[in-house]
Amino acid sequence: MNDLEKLFLSKLKHMYDAEHQVVEALSEMQEAAEPSVKNALTEHLEESREQVRRVSSVFDDFGQSPERKTCHGMAGIINEGRRMLQQMPGSAPLILSARKIEHYEISSYGSLCTWAEKLDRKEVLRTLKQNLSEEKEAAQTLAALAESTVPDTNELSRLFQFQLREMYDGEHLLAQALAEIEFYAVSKVLKFAVHHHLKQTDKHFKRLEKVFKRIDVQPDRRPCKGIEGIIDDAQVTVLEFLDNSALDAALIAAGQVAEHYEIVTYEALCGWAKELGQIQALDLLSANLNEEKRTDKALTLLAVASRNGEAMHHDTPKKSDQEAALAKAMTHGA
Repeated sequence: MNDLEKLFLSKLKHMYDAEHQVVEALSEMQEAAEPSVKNALTEHLEESREQVRRVSSVFDDFGQSPERKTCHGMAGIINEGRRMLQQMPGSAPLILSARKIEHYEISSYGSLCTWAEKLDRKEVLRTLKQNLSEEKEAAQTLAALAESTVPDTNELSRLFQFQLREMYDGEHLLAQALAEIEFYAVSKVLKFAVHHHLKQTDKHFKRLEKVFKRIDVQPDRRPCKGIEGIIDDAQVTVLEFLDNSALDAALIAAGQVAEHYEIVTYEALCGWAKELGQIQALDLLSANLNEEKRTDKALTLLAVASRNGEAMHHDTPKKSDQEAALAKAMTHGA
């Protein structure tokens, strides 16, 4: 078994656990949902049960027994959603919680598909692409529901501030985590990308401080359980794959999960700021959102480039092209 195959199976165990968690969470969420949202959750609950079966079949393809490895990222996102719904029941927070779940799965299945392709596991790739396709469709449905589900002004203001505080904490947590990832990254290209985003992250929480000022609220951090869980998984992975040639691929995948979390959260904050008429806050939040999207594109480029074995670990002419593409992606969104 080569290093990438070990990484693939480790991530597969995480996703097997994550899908079981999602089935349980969606069962709870549909009971608390209004009819329009409940229908979407019920449909995806049935899909999730089938996705569990598909992931189980992938283990068979590798001659392995299905095994769950605790997915702290999914556990954090689900616990975060439960806490938000306890304090602010309603469709808008429920939809956001479900969207975070979907984007975690989209990012994770995307990484598994990339690795399955590199491992030349065509049947596994077809199976995982089915799950990925269903997650993307569910995310689109939830995004449309989010646009059509707007609470009254008082409730929306509370929800906006609640999520703003969590994101403020999340950005601080990510700044610390990115410094660790930069240290452990093997390739210069990945170190370059992480260092660039670390500097951006410092700007992100400073912009969030300006948003607090615009809405006349004292900057405050509320524990961001989703980001905490994602970071916990990344730290476990570093320990597991230290001195392993698949470490960079593992770090890229961890970064993509975090980016998807931030993107969907900033999209929600931007939508709510617009509804509240907070135009200056919207501009600041949009700047963070656009930078997160550019970083996600850069990580996607890295994930593709790293398919070529050890190519990124050495100084080659190709690396200069990769660095140029990454710089362009991060600074111009190309």
